[in-house]
Amino acid sequence: MLENEFSGEIPASLGGCRRLSRVRLGTNRLSGEVPAGMWGLPHVYLLELGNNSFSGPIARTIAGARNLSLLILSKNNFSGVIPDEIGWLENLQEFSGADNNFNGSLPGSIVNLGQLG
Repeated sequence: MLENEFSGEIPASLGGCRRLSRVRLGTNRLSGEVPAGMWGLPHVYLLELGNNSFSGPIARTIAGARNLSLLILSKNNFSGVIPDEIGWLENLQEFSGADNNFNGSLPGSIVNLGQLG
């Protein structure tokens, strides 16, 4: 569902789709906070939300996304600190978070991401 004109928020019910393996919503006009359940989908290996108007933090529930290897959040309005739980994602190979409003320090747990390129 890339490069469309979808707008509004992601329905919270999407966070209950526990069998999703990839989410590709980049380059739309989506906004609001990403539902906490979406951050922690256990089978998702690709979470692509770049180039929208999402806001709010990366939820600590991201710890449940054990299969996540590509996290693309660039060009949004995400804010807050990157949670320590991101370091629990041992399959994470790419994290793209440019052009947001993140602040604070990188979490110390980031050293646990041996596959991060």
